[in-house]
Amino acid sequence: MSAYDQFEKLFCGEWKFDKAENAEEFCNNAKMSPEDKQMLMNISPDILFQRKGDSFLQTYRLAPGVEISATIKFGEEYESRDTNEPPRWHNKVKPSFTNGVFVQEIYSQLPGKCDLVVDGKMEGDYLVTTTCVKGDPSVKGIKYYKKV
Repeated sequence: MSAYDQFEKLFCGEWKFDKAENAEEFCNNAKMSPEDKQMLMNISPDILFQRKGDSFLQTYRLAPGVEISATIKFGEEYESRDTNEPPRWHNKVKPSFTNGVFVQEIYSQLPGKCDLVVDGKMEGDYLVTTTCVKGDPSVKGIKYYKKV
């Protein structure tokens, strides 16, 4: 089974945010600005994954009518940027998928922001994502999503 077939079987569909753990500790460890910390602590995005041949569309629904989408191919870097000026985030992201774990290495293009690693994997009926500062997995923010 190809990585895209396995990813589709595990992750494709709509995922509703359920709960978060360790968010404040993660924000403090990442030395986030008060504005970034407030944004992260107050959003509970839903996620939609859709297969598109040899890629997939990842959409974060942040609020009614507010979505961020990216077409992703494993091993190929893509860019994610806030449309506001000045942008609150501007990242280059390298996605991979190995042994049932979806990893996104996030490299900030803005001064003062740190690089991150986000892992997504299935735990029972939940899609569980963990986020940590790249190179420092000691403090992880964890989010749980249930399939709709």
